[in-house]
Amino acid sequence: MVDRYLRIRENLASIISTEDVLLLLTPVQEKGASDLLENFKKFQSVLKILQKETTTICEARVLFDEILIMYPVMRAYLSPIAKIVHSSFENAIAKIQNHRILTLTEDEEQQ
Repeated sequence: MVDRYLRIRENLASIISTEDVLLLLTPVQEKGASDLLENFKKFQSVLKILQKETTTICEARVLFDEILIMYPVMRAYLSPIAKIVHSSFENAIAKIQNHRILTLTEDEEQQ
């Protein structure tokens, strides 16, 4: 819907009534909507890759790390030591697939 609005916004002013002009987004709101759409497209592309049957845990980890670079606020959800990751096994598999040395984090050592 945001995408559609941004595509037709220039033509809207000429086809709507004077009273309805107030319903149009301000330039600041349009910029926010445009930025939001770009972020959505990035997340959507990552989700499509994650849904492929051929995506490995290592590839998922790389995608998550790239998202963390762009959106550090997601660290609580996507970092290898996020509270929602309940398995050291997933981290170990990612390390093996990435040809990294298997080392234990402090949390893994305590388990």
